Amino acid sequence: MAEYGYFLASEEFGPHELVEQASSLVTEEMVADSVPCGPDPDVHVAALGAFAEAGFDRMYVSRIGPDQRDFFDFYRTKVLPQLRNGGGR
Repeated sequence: MAEYGYFLASEEFGPHELVEQASSLVTEEMVADSVPCGPDPDVHVAALGAFAEAGFDRMYVSRIGPDQRDFFDFYRTKVLPQLRNGGGR
C-alpha cells in the first residue's frame, strides 16, 4: 500500500482536502487509460460493445463535470446510433 500513499482520517480533513489528496495520486493519463474519454465516438462504442459482449444488458454513462447537455447530445447523436446498428460488436 505504500506505493499508493495513504489517506489521513476524515476527522482530520474535510471532504475537499480528501478529494485533493486522492486526486494527487491519479493522473489524467491513468483515467484516460481506464475509462472511455474524449470526443471520438468509436472509443465509446468499442467500450460499450465490450460490455455488451460480456453479457451486460444495461450500462450507465455519465460525464463528470459541466456540460452535461453536450455529453448526452454526443451520445444521442454519435454513440447510440452506432450501438443500435450493431457497432462495437
